[in-house]
Amino acid sequence: MIEQVEETPRGWEIREAAYPWRNVRKAGEDIVKGEILLPARHRIRPYDQAALLAAGILSIEVFKKPRVVIIPTGDEIVRPEDAPSPCRKVLYSK
Repeated sequence: MIEQVEETPRGWEIREAAYPWRNVRKAGEDIVKGEILLPARHRIRPYDQAALLAAGILSIEVFKKPRVVIIPTGDEIVRPEDAPSPCRKVLYSK
């Protein structure tokens, strides 16, 4: 552990020895059977993928991104050169 290491003028010094299996987790210790890994409608991030893989889940159901089309109709559509300027001059009176 970095907390047990100290920099000295001659290099680095380890202050405490590490015994076997120290800071090692057993397989399955991080995820418990029956535990909810991710809530419904959760956006999957890279570390969520790691949790799913650790639990042995290789596929999940997801929502497909919706496709949207906008069909403008009516007389409010004008040619760009006929459109009013978005930067209208404002006159201030004193």
